[in-house]
Amino acid sequence: MALIDANGAVLMQRSLLEAAIADANINAVIPEFSSQWLTQGDVMTALAPILFPRSDTFVIRTYGEAVNPATSAVEGRAWAEAIVQRVPEYFDKSMAADSLPGAFLPVPNPNDPTLPATSTQAQDLNRIHGRRFKVVSFRWLTRSDI
Repeated sequence: MALIDANGAVLMQRSLLEAAIADANINAVIPEFSSQWLTQGDVMTALAPILFPRSDTFVIRTYGEAVNPATSAVEGRAWAEAIVQRVPEYFDKSMAADSLPGAFLPVPNPNDPTLPATSTQAQDLNRIHGRRFKVVSFRWLTRSDI
């Protein structure tokens, strides 16, 4: 949020938390530089021990087995672990990563011949699949790793 003067010039940038404190008039009767003046730093310091950043990295574990169709015996087992990270790029890299999803045109109905094609294939792919995922690491696991 920004404080703007009558001519439209930006006087000062405020964070959302600073704006909320000001709008709530919490500091209305407190001298500005006293120890009782509430700042966004005070709020964040109190919340720091319980805040967690958003994680865009995932651990995926999987299991598979090979079964002999003649004997129904399990002839092999395998476990794997992949670390996958979501990146800012869209599935189709031809669109800029900072393109907002709400700006995408609606997907046309492919069965309606009267509607013109209003979106590009990249927009369709990015609307359906979203952001790109990259496999950061992969490893085979042993039974003792499980």
